[in-house]
Amino acid sequence: MAAYDASAFLREAVASVLGQTMADLELVVVDDASTDATAEILDGVEDRRLVRLRNDERLGLARSLNLALDHARGAFVA
Repeated sequence: MAAYDASAFLREAVASVLGQTMADLELVVVDDASTDATAEILDGVEDRRLVRLRNDERLGLARSLNLALDHARGAFVA
């Protein structure tokens, strides 16, 4: 998941993914150099299944998602 200034909906989106009945998953979230509370929200998630990455400068959706793919460790990506 890529997020740029997504604080309004990020908490709900992350909770939705991590709340799935399938517990064996990894959620990779790339903070695309957000300027709002996105980083603080991600820092507040205490779940080992969350992998948080941050771009130092805004790279855009496609490059951020490709970064997430590079860091994903699962056999399947959705």
